[in-house]
Amino acid sequence: MSQTPKYRLAEHICHQAYALDRALNRAYQTAFASTGFTYPKYIVLLALDEFGPLTIGALSAHAGVETNTLSPLLKKMAESGIVTRTRSEADERQVVIAMTEFGAAVLANAREAAAEIYAAFGLGEKEAAELAQTLSKLRDAVAEAKPSPIKIPPR
Repeated sequence: MSQTPKYRLAEHICHQAYALDRALNRAYQTAFASTGFTYPKYIVLLALDEFGPLTIGALSAHAGVETNTLSPLLKKMAESGIVTRTRSEADERQVVIAMTEFGAAVLANAREAAAEIYAAFGLGEKEAAELAQTLSKLRDAVAEAKPSPIKIPPR
């Protein structure tokens, strides 16, 4: 029977990912401070910019955000004029989200802040793309993992 590795805290990938997530959240919060703009709104605009108008379901898939989380966010974004929400002509049960001109201007400014954050990584464009690909593979692998529940020993 193999022995379970005993990683030090600094060697835990999950801890480093958690710490990186917190650092990125702080950086984006600083960049978007007092504007009402948030990182989730940024992700929505990035998806719409890349893929064009999308149904909420397709937007959810591209952005990696659950539809029940997206719906109130999209409502606020529509109220602020960043996106439009319209019923699909093909299927009235579907709502199509599109970025407005104002949303495109907001995205352009948000991209400038994101570029400063990326610059802090100290990575070239190729290195950043490779890292993003590696992180994506890790995310997919973890999503497929079926870890056993821990067993708490008796006291």
